[in-house]
Amino acid sequence: MEDCLVSRSGESARSGAEQTKTRACVNCARLKMKCQWPNSGAGRSENSCSRCSRMKLDCRVPETTQRKKRGKSTRVAQLEKKIDGIVSLLAAQKGLSPLTPESPQDVPSQQHPIPEDIQTIPLATDRLPPSIVGRPDDDYADLELFPGFRITHDEASKRLEVYRRDYVPEFPFVPMPDSLASHEFYSESRFLFWTILAVVSPLKEKVQMDFKAWFRKYLAEHVVMGQERSLDILQGILVYLAWNDFHFYGDLQVTSIIQLAIGLIIDLRLDRPAGAILGAPRSLLGDAWTSMGKPCSKIKTDQSSQDKRAVLGMYYITVVLSSFFKKNTIVPWSNHLSQCCDHLIEAREYESDLYLVALVRMQHLAERGFSAIPTVEYLDPTPPTFRGHVAMTMNNVQRELERLSKFQPDSVKQNHAFWAHYYTLLVRLYEPTILMRPAPLNTSDGTLSEPLQHSEYMWKCLEAVADSFKEQLAIPAAQMSTLPVTVNCVLAFATVTASRLILSENSPDWDTSLARRHLNFHVILKGLSDQFEAADQEALRLDRRRRVMEDGSSVFLKCSFKVRWIRQWYMSKIPQEEQQENQQQQQQQQQHVETPSAALAQQPPSVVEPPPDWAANFQFDDDFWADLMTGYDADALDTSLASVAPAH
Repeated sequence: MEDCLVSRSGESARSGAEQTKTRACVNCARLKMKCQWPNSGAGRSENSCSRCSRMKLDCRVPETTQRKKRGKSTRVAQLEKKIDGIVSLLAAQKGLSPLTPESPQDVPSQQHPIPEDIQTIPLATDRLPPSIVGRPDDDYADLELFPGFRITHDEASKRLEVYRRDYVPEFPFVPMPDSLASHEFYSESRFLFWTILAVVSPLKEKVQMDFKAWFRKYLAEHVVMGQERSLDILQGILVYLAWNDFHFYGDLQVTSIIQLAIGLIIDLRLDRPAGAILGAPRSLLGDAWTSMGKPCSKIKTDQSSQDKRAVLGMYYITVVLSSFFKKNTIVPWSNHLSQCCDHLIEAREYESDLYLVALVRMQHLAERGFSAIPTVEYLDPTPPTFRGHVAMTMNNVQRELERLSKFQPDSVKQNHAFWAHYYTLLVRLYEPTILMRPAPLNTSDGTLSEPLQHSEYMWKCLEAVADSFKEQLAIPAAQMSTLPVTVNCVLAFATVTASRLILSENSPDWDTSLARRHLNFHVILKGLSDQFEAADQEALRLDRRRRVMEDGSSVFLKCSFKVRWIRQWYMSKIPQEEQQENQQQQQQQQQHVETPSAALAQQPPSVVEPPPDWAANFQFDDDFWADLMTGYDADALDTSLASVAPAH
């Protein structure tokens, strides 16, 4: 029995050879439902489909018309004609034949005239493939972020190579593939492109300040206002935080930027494994999205190695701030972060991944130990007593850190910055002992050795401080300008702790005079001051960025001045007999080491000047040291103290 076809005019369908393909009626087509027609003789009218008959609707079938074949688009033809003309022109200049299908290859290239439409119609270069656009000319075209900060692709390629070679090994959380060209990097991630160039390029002081303002403005407009979420923004924040000024961490602006980075991690689902759903373990959220026929937007199906490095980098920075600056905003440790470390070790995509995992795991072990030690506040009127369980906790953490360091590859063991960080973590581990009270000798609650353990662990803290300074001074001056700010963070903490150990008179079981003779703090400070000054000179010699402060002064020179200022203050606080001993030791060292007179003449006068008179009349607490080592203006302090110092 043949099917019936009804046309728009209501005519009966033709059968046999004249019958055409059945089309859906207007009502069924609008609802996107299957249009079923009754067979002949079924007792229903054949000019209406089954659904329209049942719903008593007017069933109309549109006429079947033959579609016209689409010709080639005029716009496409014009572009093909332009491309053929460009290729012919390039081939004519090089003496080669054009390779486009429209141009015969057996005709000499000199016989191809230049099409007229190339001279009259402007070329839409943004619609052409990258291979057609003149790439060699683009290498020398200026790329400008704002007035004063411009660079060519040729210069950018050299700066990016410096970043790969000198900067990534020191902070390996944002590496760059060797195959990534400047053009491709600029087109894919301009924010990260400009951030890296601002870190490695020798920019003027005003340009560096303008870039910091542009950076914060970009985050406000794109992340806060535009609600953009991308990995390159997170990586740009990591680079900005890693190589910014060390006093930056003492300012309040770091908190908001870190909060933005943590928000990006959460929104990008980097804080949990790929495929995890934001919800309860047995949540029906995934089933609900599936039943609606839509993909679950809460699931990140895959995480790249760059994703894993980014979340580990934010964990590392936030934990360093929490450990040494008592900022409580951190990325919490989880099994997912441990799996990220395992993945990077197994993949071995970059050699620097070994150093990355070593830093993260070492910081995690130390942070776990810090949380088990009682918290000691500086202004606490009743500090806790140092007991045996605290010593046991410190010993366990120290053994775990030592075991971790022994199993590191040679590339990590040969890095002085790694060992400086390692010993400063030990300083942070033993540092609460300074404010704790020793156990009384006549107590019967603990063991016989408990009253002696307090001074023992203070001595361990002093030895860790000495080892940390030793590794810091072993870092070459050329490497100092490429180190991330975290190294200066741990150096500042070690300096503050050293001053407390050798000048504190609060513990009856601690001999500060013996501690000062063992540490030789004045010699260490002299070496640090010279190292910072040499680092600034090396940055100029190697054509690297000189980190500047808001007033335009060099950060390394400011550090050199601050350390020299601390040395003067320290020399004024120690007894006269110790000062004489230090002078005798210095004279003996000068006799064994031949120093050119020109070098002595170039030394800053503040190094050999006697301590100022006002220094002996001031006492500084821990808050002062923290402010001084995290951005306090020592010039302003010197001026203010001179104005209030008693007249002599």
